[in-house]
Amino acid sequence: MNTSEASHNLQPTTYNLQPTTDNRQPTTDNRQPTTDLIYFDGNHSKEATLKYFEQLLPLAHNDSVFIFDDIHWSKGMEEAWAEIKGHPRVRVSIDSFFWGIVFFRKEQEKEHFIIRL
Repeated sequence: MNTSEASHNLQPTTYNLQPTTDNRQPTTDNRQPTTDLIYFDGNHSKEATLKYFEQLLPLAHNDSVFIFDDIHWSKGMEEAWAEIKGHPRVRVSIDSFFWGIVFFRKEQEKEHFIIRL
């Protein structure tokens, strides 16, 4: 099962973002004031990834998780990942090579972890 299929089983405050072009804006069917989980997949360019991150960042709360697919896909994606994990609201990041996972817990010291699955 791919992540797009699996996302249909997730709770209403979980969104699977899979834009196919720069012209397609991230949308949700049931936008909430905040969200627990957002999965970013699709356009693997630095500019688009950072744009989607900034657009959806206002939906993040203290316990939200953002997952970015293919963070080492290209030099541009690695640069986007570096900017995302360095963002002031991001407190913890995990680089699993395929996915980049970020957490926003304000009480957490800023840390970055690299793990290989």
